[in-house]
Amino acid sequence: MDVDTYQLSATLPRHEEKENDVRSVDSLDDGAIVTGSRDRTVRIWRPVSTDEGVTYTCNTTLIGHTHYVQRVCVLPHGGIASCSNDKHVIEWDVESAAPLRVLEGHTDVVSCVAVSVATGMIYSASWDKTARVWKDGACVRVLKGHESALWAVMPLDELDGQTLTASGDKTIKLWTGDTCSHTYTGHTDVVRALCWVSGMGFLSAANDGTVRLWELGGGCLSVFQASESFVYAISVLPSGEYLTCSEDRNVRLWSSAGDLVQSIPHPSTVWALKALANGDIVAGCADGNGYVWTRDASRAAQPAIAAAFKAEVAAFEVSAEQVKEGMLGDLDTTNLPGSDALAQPGQREGQTKIIKDEGARMALMSHDCLWTTSDGH
Repeated sequence: MDVDTYQLSATLPRHEEKENDVRSVDSLDDGAIVTGSRDRTVRIWRPVSTDEGVTYTCNTTLIGHTHYVQRVCVLPHGGIASCSNDKHVIEWDVESAAPLRVLEGHTDVVSCVAVSVATGMIYSASWDKTARVWKDGACVRVLKGHESALWAVMPLDELDGQTLTASGDKTIKLWTGDTCSHTYTGHTDVVRALCWVSGMGFLSAANDGTVRLWELGGGCLSVFQASESFVYAISVLPSGEYLTCSEDRNVRLWSSAGDLVQSIPHPSTVWALKALANGDIVAGCADGNGYVWTRDASRAAQPAIAAAFKAEVAAFEVSAEQVKEGMLGDLDTTNLPGSDALAQPGQREGQTKIIKDEGARMALMSHDCLWTTSDGH
């Protein structure tokens, strides 16, 4: 195997419910993977070595949310926190598979949950335009200042008391305590994800398809085009390389200079990814599966399994010729609306909108009203 090429290692079998997108992934210290899904559950998958390679088995399902799970986060003591469209954050006791406590206070979808490894405090970000800081179940700080929905929050353990938030107002804010000390501008659309880069600053990813590297002082060190569509998550490998995932169904590997190293196509939109401690990658996909990728030949999937995955990806490919001809199955694409249709709020959760962009490509949006509206939702 080429040392620079990721190969499929294992599939985390799909969440069973109809609305089963895997929206978030994380990992425990023992190598287990945690997934959060639109089926309202959080699941823990543990690796099992077999003669056919590494497989993952779900041995714990955490049930308690009453709406889609947006994000999962592993806590320093081995617990898990998750947030949801039900406006709550839940801290879970993994051993008993039961909620330890429910954090209430947000008035809209909680889109992100994170933790300070240094203090153990939990941070949440919401469509109610605020971020909250929680200690032992109590809200100890509210960060107010963004003009639209928040999509990411990141405590900066290397800088005591400081926090970054990202928003639908296209900005990122640096907070000292509950005071905004700097606002980063440059993205031209909703900022969806943040990631710390030790010794340099931080990365941001946005619906404008770009990734930006920032120094905390405010300067943008570099910009690269990671996708022609929304970029949903970004992560940094132990090697210093970057990972992105996007609406266009790809996980992409980038050099630290922003040069594309590899594109890994998936059967559907890739919502989430995580760089594991051993250098592997786990990705959460809209088809309800999680996918683990490796550079280690000893952990690569058997050829028959890899071939079956490639066939599944190929089955989802839509050729440019089909769209140009104006037909996609029984769908007439000649009269599709333009991207301005995405500015109109959806009529219901999970509504699908199909549009034709300026390059005459077809775009399919089937998110819980995740197309961008005037307030960044």
